[in-house]
Amino acid sequence: MFAGVVKNADENIAEVEMLCDGEPVSAIITSTCSSAVSTPQRPAQHTEYPKLNIQPGDFAGYLVYDDKQQSVFYIQKTLDTELIEQVAADVDALSQTEGAVASPAVGQACIAKFSDDEIWYRAEILACSAQSVSVRFIDYGNSADVVITDLKHVDDKLSKIPPLAIPCQHAASTAGLNLTDWAVDEITVTVKSVNDGKALVVLKNASGESFGTSDSIRPAPQAKQVDLKAAAKACYELGEFQGYLAHEISQLEFYIQKTADTELVEQVTEKVCAESSNSPLTAPAEGQLCIAMYKDELDDEGAWYRALIISVKDVNTEVFFIDFGNSSSVDKKELLTISNALGETPPLAVRCKLPREDKQKNLTEWAAGEVTYINAFKYQGSIMNYMCCSFKL
Repeated sequence: MFAGVVKNADENIAEVEMLCDGEPVSAIITSTCSSAVSTPQRPAQHTEYPKLNIQPGDFAGYLVYDDKQQSVFYIQKTLDTELIEQVAADVDALSQTEGAVASPAVGQACIAKFSDDEIWYRAEILACSAQSVSVRFIDYGNSADVVITDLKHVDDKLSKIPPLAIPCQHAASTAGLNLTDWAVDEITVTVKSVNDGKALVVLKNASGESFGTSDSIRPAPQAKQVDLKAAAKACYELGEFQGYLAHEISQLEFYIQKTADTELVEQVTEKVCAESSNSPLTAPAEGQLCIAMYKDELDDEGAWYRALIISVKDVNTEVFFIDFGNSSSVDKKELLTISNALGETPPLAVRCKLPREDKQKNLTEWAAGEVTYINAFKYQGSIMNYMCCSFKL
């Protein structure tokens, strides 16, 4: 029911307020209009990008990012050049209109601003914290931490395009080589196999030159098997020699390094360090020689050493460090291939066993310095030979 109330009047004009069921019509109109033009909140989304479908074969491409820390590099296909440019244009346009991601989640597809160039790119969320989010820019491979305000939703069109950067690992030994300096132009990529979403590849430049040593290309998943007893045969000659305690197994059994091998131990250590950028070992097998990471309680970073794979489990691999005598359970991600040259050097830790009457209560403390070892006889063990010996300071 409508009614009018005169609020003010002069000789010619009367100011009247209209009422509807006792409520001012002006208030009703204002409320209705505000409701009609308000911007609705975008519902939360958790879209994920489709997985890459990598197939064995050849293609031309360009290196876009080399992640040495993770031993993986990323290649964009030459055939995708036009698509990459179109995606970049679409992301730029989307960044000016799309709403922010209110509740970021791991695995979520989005677009993010890279602080180095202030440009928006397609991204996948890797981890979330209260103030920032870790993302991977899926068309280039690099990762970065971005503030939450630099995350926006991706639209349906862009979310259906798979990542345009292919994660790759070397199938050849690349120790001491710099991929970024080598792959400045278009390269030919040969995918040998695919493991855990990464392509195992061989690279060639326009001149047909391969990146890495061709004689060390490893056809995954085959592995180099090592007869450790045969390799260590030269270490077990009867006689007297000097050495240092490397690892104690028990009061009777231990490993030593010969004083005469000191320089060789240093050389092997340097060569292992040089090969610490070798390709990851994608298919570890029992009896295989490799390079493995050893970490102790006091050193979170760890160091690389030559190792023999003793057993393979779902996540970890049991390895024996052949130059020191100790064993460890190692994450499969911390196993690297080893060159033929480095693998041919015999183990530098000699396994020894004392006669029972010579058992030492604290062998580590007693043999803190150089010790003279006197070999009595050799024993043919199941994994390694060892010497039954006595020793003196």
